[in-house]
Amino acid sequence: MENKTKKISFAYAFPIALIAAGLLCAAVFIVIAMIGYDVRIKLYNDIGALPWKDPEINISAEKSERYTDDEIQLAIDAAIKTYKRDWHTYNGVYMLELYYDDAFSENHRNDNVGDWIYLKSVVYTGYADTVDEKFRGKLHSEAYWAVEQLSDGSWICHGCGELEKDE
Repeated sequence: MENKTKKISFAYAFPIALIAAGLLCAAVFIVIAMIGYDVRIKLYNDIGALPWKDPEINISAEKSERYTDDEIQLAIDAAIKTYKRDWHTYNGVYMLELYYDDAFSENHRNDNVGDWIYLKSVVYTGYADTVDEKFRGKLHSEAYWAVEQLSDGSWICHGCGELEKDE
């Protein structure tokens, strides 16, 4: 008895395997894109953020009796630099507002030795895995940035803190 099995030639098998692998890759890509698409739509609807475009930061400062406009601007620049370097990620944390007000800054000035400016801010937390689930997709108006003037006149931001509920 003769065993007559047909062998598929390489000329036919290779293109079929490539097509199957391509379809599998396309299916995986579509599933991943659909999962990511939902988060991107939420983020865009909430604050207008896209992977290539962050929402504008609304910056304001009232006239100060203690600091010059230049000093306040340098403190704001230091806070934004720290935010961009240490806090901001796509779908993570976004600063939407940053503002200086004399009374708020004076209330916190005695907390530290030296010359400090405290800037109130509004931040938004996205939907990234690095964001605690209870904070995802929320605006936080109780954030502030602590900025210290160094002896050479420059300003350094020490990061973001959370205001007490009564402030």
